[in-house]
Amino acid sequence: EIRITGDLQLSAASSLVIESGVRVLLGDKATLEIAGQLNVEGTAERPVLFTRASDAAWGGIRLLSGSSATLEHAWILAAGGDRARAWGHSHSQPVVWLDHAELVMRGGAVLDNPGKAFGADASRVVLDGVLVSRCDTGGEFAKSEVHVRNGHILEMPDADGISNDDDNDGIYISGAAEDASGQPIESSIESTVFAVGEDDG
Repeated sequence: EIRITGDLQLSAASSLVIESGVRVLLGDKATLEIAGQLNVEGTAERPVLFTRASDAAWGGIRLLSGSSATLEHAWILAAGGDRARAWGHSHSQPVVWLDHAELVMRGGAVLDNPGKAFGADASRVVLDGVLVSRCDTGGEFAKSEVHVRNGHILEMPDADGISNDDDNDGIYISGAAEDASGQPIESSIESTVFAVGEDDG
């Protein structure tokens, strides 16, 4: 068990490995800022859990320009609680934020968060076998390359059956990533379930 009380910054020259079975408990609005490499090495039998250390929601994981992260069987709960870091059209903090960065997440979940599950600007995001449920939105991706497969995007923002008008979308994609020659890079969503939403899929 690891406890983080405030913001933790990882320099561009550094890498952080979190091994299977670890529980990371984060304080009020605490955020991991990654400029280097983050590797979460959970397994289906021994996942890695990120959650709050108290009643207050923690912040999130911020992947800064040039950084990358691989999250294997990570469960991320009770994050996105810092309104000062809100981004996107639903005005909430992304639980995992990317700015010209790269994320590969396999297995695990982003679950029961007051913030949006993902936010990305000019980044590359691969989500494979990920559950996203009961977050402000499933994620917002601007000018990014996004690949979602074998996923479940459920109960946005909750399952009370009351339609909301706060842009609580399942996934919101605006613009397209471009290669060096200015040609658009294709994104994809395949074999993914969208269910029990209260705004756009």
